[in-house]
Amino acid sequence: MKSMPLTHSTPSVSPERKAATKAERNRRYREAHSAEILEKKRKYYEANRNQIAEANRNYNAANRGQVAERRRRHYEANCERITEYFRKYRKENAALRAEQHRKYQEANCEQIAKKARNRYKANAAEIVKQHRKYRSENLDQIKEKERKYREANRAQFAEKGRKYREANLKRINERQRQYREANIENIAAYQRKYKKAHPEERAAARLQRRAVKAGSGGKVTPKDVKDLYERQGGKCAACKINLKGWGTWDHVMPLKLGGAHTPANGQLLCKPCNSKKRAMHPDKWAARHGLLFV
Repeated sequence: MKSMPLTHSTPSVSPERKAATKAERNRRYREAHSAEILEKKRKYYEANRNQIAEANRNYNAANRGQVAERRRRHYEANCERITEYFRKYRKENAALRAEQHRKYQEANCEQIAKKARNRYKANAAEIVKQHRKYRSENLDQIKEKERKYREANRAQFAEKGRKYREANLKRINERQRQYREANIENIAAYQRKYKKAHPEERAAARLQRRAVKAGSGGKVTPKDVKDLYERQGGKCAACKINLKGWGTWDHVMPLKLGGAHTPANGQLLCKPCNSKKRAMHPDKWAARHGLLFV
């Protein structure tokens, strides 16, 4: 009787196990040749940029729902890592991104403006609501940012405002007239409140009118009035009593005698002292008060 040859049967491997083994082998290969793989991908992308972009657009258009869902799931699973990656990228490539954004805006300004107008028309109420909410929550930061921008672009703002006023003078005047007529009481109340809170500005404006009328050169700003008040310690320069409010501005050398309307030719007096001095020469005034020594 013939004996049967012995055969060694290999254990069967499941498809899942084969797939896992292949995936692990591919992972190890990628780790070992990562630089080489990235270089190949870069060269391929540069050589086929247009074809790849067109294929991606076609695929996204044909599978919009699936693509959006896949991206959403990926973002939810990797939110922190994605956020950190883009934060780091924006920080390292700020100048490059700004230049790319500028070029894109210049090349597509009409399309961007049209898209923005259409979006605003379709969502006007919601957009206004969002803007108001954001501004109310970030008012201090917004004002500070606007102030810095205006200071950095003062000349451009002035030129833009001048051109706009020249082109729309009649419309601006009419709008202002209508607003004043509709809000005459509110405007008057605001002006009274403002003048009470800023007496130095009112005093500076009144003095400037006097100087122009007298044909005197120079200028005194509200800051000059405030600075002089602080230097005098809030006291009259003549009798040294405490001034009420900001006191009254006096030209040391009167305008009628050729004095200039400048901070250096100014002093703050109380109303009685200013009424007595009037247009008196400073030497005569000082001698009368015992301030001039001969």
